[in-house]
Amino acid sequence: MAGPSLPDAETLEGTLEHVVFANERNHWTVARLRVHGNDDRITIVGTLPGLRAGEVLRVSGRHAVHQRFGPQFQVDSFQSVTPTTVDGIRRYLASGILSGMGKVLAERIVETFGDETLRVVDESPERLLEVEGIGRKKLESIIASWRASRAARETLVFLRGHGFGAALANRVFEVYGDRAMAVAREHPYRLTRDVDGVGFVIADRLARSVGFSEDAPERLEAGLRHVLAERLGDGQVATPWSELVERAARLLDIDPIEVDAALADLESGNAVRSERDADAARLVYLPRLHAAEVEVAGALRRLAAGVPAAVGALGHVDTALRNASVDLTEDQLDAVRLAVTNKLAVITGGPGVGKTTIVRTIVDVSRRAGLRVELAAPTGRAAKRMTEATGRDARTIHRLLEFDPGSGRFARGPDNPIDAEFVLIDETSMVDLLLMRDLLAALPAEANLVLVGDADQLPSVGPGRVLGDMLDSGVIPARRLTRVFRQEAGGLIVENAHRINRGEMPTVPIDVDGADFFMIPREDPEAARAVIEEMVTRRIPDRFGIPSTDIQVLTPMYRGEVGADRLNERLQATLNPGDPHVTRGTLRLRIGDRVMQLANDYDRGVFNGDVGRVDDVTADAVHVVIDQRTVRYTAKELEQLTLAYAITVHKSQGSEYPAVIVPMSTAHWPLLQRNLLYTAMTRGRRIVVVVGSMRALERAVGNAHVARRHGLLARRLRADDAPSLFGPAFDPAPSGERGGTEGGGGDDER
Repeated sequence: MAGPSLPDAETLEGTLEHVVFANERNHWTVARLRVHGNDDRITIVGTLPGLRAGEVLRVSGRHAVHQRFGPQFQVDSFQSVTPTTVDGIRRYLASGILSGMGKVLAERIVETFGDETLRVVDESPERLLEVEGIGRKKLESIIASWRASRAARETLVFLRGHGFGAALANRVFEVYGDRAMAVAREHPYRLTRDVDGVGFVIADRLARSVGFSEDAPERLEAGLRHVLAERLGDGQVATPWSELVERAARLLDIDPIEVDAALADLESGNAVRSERDADAARLVYLPRLHAAEVEVAGALRRLAAGVPAAVGALGHVDTALRNASVDLTEDQLDAVRLAVTNKLAVITGGPGVGKTTIVRTIVDVSRRAGLRVELAAPTGRAAKRMTEATGRDARTIHRLLEFDPGSGRFARGPDNPIDAEFVLIDETSMVDLLLMRDLLAALPAEANLVLVGDADQLPSVGPGRVLGDMLDSGVIPARRLTRVFRQEAGGLIVENAHRINRGEMPTVPIDVDGADFFMIPREDPEAARAVIEEMVTRRIPDRFGIPSTDIQVLTPMYRGEVGADRLNERLQATLNPGDPHVTRGTLRLRIGDRVMQLANDYDRGVFNGDVGRVDDVTADAVHVVIDQRTVRYTAKELEQLTLAYAITVHKSQGSEYPAVIVPMSTAHWPLLQRNLLYTAMTRGRRIVVVVGSMRALERAVGNAHVARRHGLLARRLRADDAPSLFGPAFDPAPSGERGGTEGGGGDDER
């Protein structure tokens, strides 16, 4: 059944009397317009940059009635119409549209040139020197202001006409200034590299409309770069040549032979690099990723062959053990010895195998040996857990490397290394190739490095699978712990995590008393969603005393009835009802809402994956408490937030929660994989509940296939000719190119 039809668009022309409100960041404007012909005064609203009282506007849109503010005209598009009357010109110039021009000067100019004033300003601005009070300096200011205003208007009208949203068109002008129109017309594909939010599709539509042919070299290059960027977003370091050509040809709807030739041209111009893997397949790299892989391999090989900082540290193991609260098994002792007798060591294993006990012992041994120790993890949540487990301060890797928002680079590097002799990194499975490159570059020559993590969890969101490649290489000193110790009463969370990891279905308790794992079968997604709502709001709080605020729903993806988007909508309505205090797009926030940060913001010290609560809403900002401090978000910055009653499993990496609910639906079939379910299971401390389809659960347990991440790091680690540690040509990646896993998690399939 069709929804209500929108009223027909209408075009009005009138004089702008005054601006009621204008947001300088996103140009959302409320203004009063006197309509020509009937002198009606109406309120117009919309994205209307640079309006000034006295302008004549032609606006297109629809009449509507706002629930709170009453009748208004919602503007879809507008253009400024040059005023033609002397009075209109006088008001226009006096409106502040030109820098340094007030009412008195505007009056003098109009007295001098009459109804020819605007033509003089536009075509013969030097004549303004005839007006009393205008000297050479004032003239230059007026000309610059006039040109900037005209360029902004022309650019925004042009881009809006080619499918750019208002905010995106504004962003283009902010990047290029008065060159924006020329760049958009002559180099439209540059926008994909320079302007955040401009993807290939919208740039291609613009390019084709201004005359670029389907086989233009710029188009072929942009298409290939777009596919490489997509693969990078999927965690790929490199892409097979044939796959890249095939994907780009489909995107461009052009003969693969032409795309292949264009890719060869890119390689000959050093815009991409290629190498053959062990199967002789040709892999294509972006140059910065190729350099990072080569550099990481060289750094790791050098470390593995080095002499540890304190050769005698092993003698402190017995002392550390006497102070420990538990006895270590021989396997755990081997892991400790490995860490203190090698310059580089990897310790891996699943939940309950004693990694935390080993980390505490390693730190104790290192400190007793007199070494300066630094502890770090990829996310703030993982660093906090590390601090709690060891009693020693731990930081995020980004803070350890001292990221400088001003320069977009890390302060720590080859010329200013970390002040430590022993560095231990936890949750290493989350560390991508670029972040590992930066960490190794900042490691002092004398330092030991111990990497701890669970290689069976989801790999890093950013490019590569560094921990997995290190283990696969067989040349890095490593210990995999398999004996499970953490089997408290019930103990099914840990047991079932390991069962799932072995490809076995989880044990579902018959007697649920004292159990910490449950499965509630619901084949219908709507029925599963209803159960999840009940579990969060009533059953878990009532039975286990765990408040709803400590229950986290972890779902494979955003879409669907049990996807993050729908669950957040429903859980917000149940747990925090009421009128929204602030709305931006589809996001509706209320005081008390649980929210998550979606992007790294180094200026304010909040990172992708950080979770907080809305504490206050004012007229111009939302205040969110994250890690016991308040962070302020303006209206435009709200795009960095999303509701977090339900989050994707990827976003949960590095975190633990008292209670976890995991929806399993056949609607999520492409993402139902063993390592995803295993990662979700290992996030719960006290309670884990799986709700949904038994068939979906069987699919996830049985699907050990993990999309291959292409790259040559493991082979480079085994190679005899791997290069040495970073030389003088090493240049840390700029902001936006380094490891994006700070704060954990990236976007899953929508």
